[in-house]
Amino acid sequence: MGYGTFLRYTEKLSDIFSVFGQLEGLYMSGNRDLGTKTTYPENFPGALTQLTTHETSFSGVRFRFFPAVFINVKKNFGLNLSIGGIEYQKYGQKDSDKKPSSFGLSFGKTASIGISKNF
Repeated sequence: MGYGTFLRYTEKLSDIFSVFGQLEGLYMSGNRDLGTKTTYPENFPGALTQLTTHETSFSGVRFRFFPAVFINVKKNFGLNLSIGGIEYQKYGQKDSDKKPSSFGLSFGKTASIGISKNF
């Protein structure tokens, strides 16, 4: 589960096109199922593969910035088009000292299309 907010700066190019940059902040928390698989050797009596699972909780933050284009279709109702951005996330697991983080660039690797209404 996550909760967040965003800030958007828009620059109008014409009555039809605008460009904007959006910065998002997200707080994430939840439970993650960590499954493990135990396999016994073939010569072990009653050789079976045993699946065990356990759950752990996590929490963290994610920040993302991306530029996009707004195409005004009618009365400030239009399409948002984006082809990637910059993202940073960090989270920690309960009962663990590990706090993995990641930084990524997705320009040209992802595409998103949305619908919005500008007020």
